[in-house]
Order: sequence, then structure tokens, then C-alpha cells
Amino acid sequence: MAVPLNLPLGNASFERVRLENRVFADKTRLVYDLIQTSAPYFLSRPRRSGKTLLVSVLMTILQ
Repeated sequence: MAVPLNLPLGNASFERVRLENRVFADKTRLVYDLIQTSAPYFLSRPRRSGKTLLVSVLMTILQ
């Protein structure tokens, strides 16, 4: 029997995702590249695709 994944559905807080041991696609390299570039970015992605969670990751890194 397959073990169900502990997905962060409806959760937009990176801190909660980590504390609750949820599954998270690590985009550390992409976030690092984004921070190192001084150009503005427009985050255009479909609904429910993790935009708010990505912004939460950025806020956590920059604290």
C-alpha cells in the first residue's frame, strides 16, 4: 500500500510547511538566483500553484 503524501494544500506559510513536516518542492537554487538579481520579477503562475508560498519562502530567507 502506498503511503499518502503530506501535501501543504491550502497552506501558504513556509514556516508552517516546515513545522508540520509537509512535502515541499525545494526551489532553493531558483530563489537564490532570484535574490542575486536586482531586476524586478512578476510572478505569473496559474491559480493554486504556490505563488504565495514562494513569497513566504523569500520573506523567510530575507529575515
